[in-house]
Amino acid sequence: MEISLEVLGPTARALRVTVPQQQFVEQVENRLRQLSRTLRIKGFRPGKVPVQVVRQYHLPQVYGEVMEKLANDSLREALAAEEVNPVVDPKVTVEEYGEDRPMKYQARFDVYPELAESKIAGVELTDPEVAVEDAEVEEGLERLRRQDVDWKAMERAAAPGDQVAFLYTTCGMDETLAEIAEDSPDLVLVLEPGAMLEELHEHLQGMAAGDEKSVQVAFAERTDGHPLSGQTRQFRIRVQEVREAVLPDWEDAAWLAKCGGAGATREDIRSSVRAHLDYRRTEMRREYLAGQITQGLAAAKEPALPVPESLREWCLSVRLKEMGVPPEQELGEDHPAHRVALMDAQRITVFQALRALSGAEPSEQDMQQVEEAYAGQFKDSAAAKRNVRSNPDVRGHLQREASWDALIRWTLDRARVNKERMTLEQLGARAGR
Repeated sequence: MEISLEVLGPTARALRVTVPQQQFVEQVENRLRQLSRTLRIKGFRPGKVPVQVVRQYHLPQVYGEVMEKLANDSLREALAAEEVNPVVDPKVTVEEYGEDRPMKYQARFDVYPELAESKIAGVELTDPEVAVEDAEVEEGLERLRRQDVDWKAMERAAAPGDQVAFLYTTCGMDETLAEIAEDSPDLVLVLEPGAMLEELHEHLQGMAAGDEKSVQVAFAERTDGHPLSGQTRQFRIRVQEVREAVLPDWEDAAWLAKCGGAGATREDIRSSVRAHLDYRRTEMRREYLAGQITQGLAAAKEPALPVPESLREWCLSVRLKEMGVPPEQELGEDHPAHRVALMDAQRITVFQALRALSGAEPSEQDMQQVEEAYAGQFKDSAAAKRNVRSNPDVRGHLQREASWDALIRWTLDRARVNKERMTLEQLGARAGR
């Protein structure tokens, strides 16, 4: 077998392979004999079809099967001989074949770019210093209570934080507003900032059960495709019920058991909330630093690490599948899937190049710390640890986290690093959470 490797660009490669004529002929004859023992052809007994008859009717099929097998088998050998590892499966094109000549094909593929350690020194990183504050833990505890809120009907006017059930009719500004009937549409809103249809909240505040009024609501411009974005509409609303939030009591043993397991105390749940926030802080720090490293190496105008095009295409195909977009549908370069696919490909490129340069792999201690942090946020941490061991998807995710931790440590030792104190909320905003 003859092999030649051609460098087509920073990451693009072409491997040309010549398979000896005799090897092609032998494979064709072997396949013809196999088919002669299994094919059913009229006029011949099963298993007794002459090879020449099989050749007459099935030679194109046999050629195709042999070419595929020889290309697959020889390509593995050729890649190993040249010590190259394609990013994704190579695209193989057979250029010449036949029983009277050698089989020749070309395999095009990308490899991950090599990274020079000197490039790491030019990357500037901000390493966040974040402590989980007691106030954040208490806020987390209150969120737990609000998840199990009970709503009690009250004979008073609605105030912020209340839940209001009401009937309504609505129309445009140039239409006649209909009266409210018993079969009019109904809505239930919690009067709080940022909630759906927040524009109605100020009109509902101060209304009690049975109150009715007509109002005009100017809806702000929104970018999420809301059907009322930028419109001004008339509403007639009639309040049916005003309800006050009743939160679970910290002395309620049944509720404590629901949140933290049998016999759980408020302190147990507080510890679990803190562990969850600690895990989020670790995740967001990793994501923030990995994003900075990626930007520094793969997203500059003259990147130290060019992104292999085949990797970007593969990431795009994965994203489109997740979004349910047919592969044949044409998308513009400004489509969100293209941007996300590029970011995915950049991060994978940086990860692989850093691992090749540094040789840094997660230690047993790294993996143990990641597993402990993951399991600590669940009320049954022992069950969570068993899930890590039995679920390959969860374990694979945690292994990638531990690998990033090892690579980030190695990079922090070589890059220009600034420490910055920030809150968990600020870190989440920078990490895109």
